[in-house]
Amino acid sequence: MNGIGSKFKALDTTSKNAWFFTFEGAVGAVILNLANPFFSMFARRMGASDYQIGLISSLPALVGILALVPGSLLVDRSSSKKRIVSLLILLFGIMYPLAALSPLLGNYKIPLYITIIALMNWPFSVFNISWQSFFSDVMVSQFNSAFTKRTRAATVVGTSTSLAAGLLLAYIPKNDGERILMYQLFFCLSLILALIQSWLLKRVITPPVLNSGGDKGNGFAMVRECLNNLLVYKEFRTFIILAFIFHVSWHMGWPLFFIYQVDVIGINEAWLSYVNVAVGFAGVLTYTFWGKEIEKRGARLILIFGTLGLSINALTIVLVRTPYLLLFQSTMTGLTFSAFTLAIFANLIEVVPQKNKTINIAVYTTFINLSQFISPLIGVWFYKHTSIITALVFVGVFRLLAGALFIARYLSGRKKSSQPGVQQEQPVLHNTGPHK
Repeated sequence: MNGIGSKFKALDTTSKNAWFFTFEGAVGAVILNLANPFFSMFARRMGASDYQIGLISSLPALVGILALVPGSLLVDRSSSKKRIVSLLILLFGIMYPLAALSPLLGNYKIPLYITIIALMNWPFSVFNISWQSFFSDVMVSQFNSAFTKRTRAATVVGTSTSLAAGLLLAYIPKNDGERILMYQLFFCLSLILALIQSWLLKRVITPPVLNSGGDKGNGFAMVRECLNNLLVYKEFRTFIILAFIFHVSWHMGWPLFFIYQVDVIGINEAWLSYVNVAVGFAGVLTYTFWGKEIEKRGARLILIFGTLGLSINALTIVLVRTPYLLLFQSTMTGLTFSAFTLAIFANLIEVVPQKNKTINIAVYTTFINLSQFISPLIGVWFYKHTSIITALVFVGVFRLLAGALFIARYLSGRKKSSQPGVQQEQPVLHNTGPHK
């Protein structure tokens, strides 16, 4: 252990920070995979309806919409983003024990459970944009490699956690009452893990310029300026529009996949964890590959592969009737889902205006949360008025059409860059200024 400690102390500041971010990402993955994949299943065990399952997907996004802009103002005006992200992950962790109390609330248990899950997204949504801004500020020189390394570690730990949690939930409890008790234990453990993640974030070494004080300007003026960026910066505006359209098609399928997997295929918690592991395992195998491809070919091209994979996922799941075939289909999906995960964030960092960056990211995330709020409910409504097969096929076709818009964006960018006097797009993720 002393040898490992000595080697760590000998690392330069950037390398140390990369490890701190990797460790906190792994702990965060345990939190998110210990309970979050089973939010809907927990509600189903308590007797939730299909529409209530849809609300579990959509209401957190509504809370995110209301929280993001005020939260981003707080972050950009703060003297320390590190202190903000550390505090937010603690607030997020505190919500889990509150959710654990919901089965004790009688006839109000499901509405209150859904409310707590929704409110949980207030600290988490602000944490996400704060973390993105904080990470891109600290890891300028090793952005690509550090983000890929963190994502790969989080995927390995997260999928292992999901598998272990699913097996415990499926085979140890003898009835739903005992199963709900185990969910409650998982929720309480998440708070302890949030304390650890917060401590790791506090260990990140920040440059002096990041601790010199935030922008104390007028908050409304800052928001107005960021909204004006949508008009001034064409690349930023175009990306937000295309990302919003694709996320509508993606989010529509979230409750539909759960309903199809549970009600048609008949999977339980164990099989749900197997599916998560299959996607995660495929991601582990391909994160490094897609990360290198982003550096070599650019994030815009790789994003096309990611959207194509998600489209095929919705079109092929309707052919699945057994858990084993679902496992195979999920593994195939995971091969390109990792491309989407890496490339969508890389595209955002590539085009976001640098001034008031946190608020600009919040504007983008607000549009994504708007999609997440309305789309699952639209998906459930469409399924109720047609059939689950028809709804999933519609989602798949919608995703293909939305993904085609990213193809058009990529081809348009190549055409412009090939013109005389126009600089070629560089496949880096830490541009010093926005594209116009």
